[in-house]
Amino acid sequence: MLRRFRARLTYANVASSIALFLALSTGAAYAANTVFSTDIVNGEVKTADLHSGAVTTGKIAANAVPAPRWPTGRCWASTSSTARLPA
Repeated sequence: MLRRFRARLTYANVASSIALFLALSTGAAYAANTVFSTDIVNGEVKTADLHSGAVTTGKIAANAVPAPRWPTGRCWASTSSTARLPA
């Protein structure tokens, strides 16, 4: 069995296997390091793209995040005089 394997182990097979391994392993690392902030279009970064805790209040500019807009005519407090808004 070792003889059959040794017969197919040529310089071309070894060199092509090493070249394929290097191309696949370094190509992904190169692509991951070539995306810069200038490549991102406005509005394209979504919540799923951000790491947990990456955006804090100290990193957000004033008035950058608008207040939530509630539908017209709907308010939780209008259903009862003792109703409270959820915390």
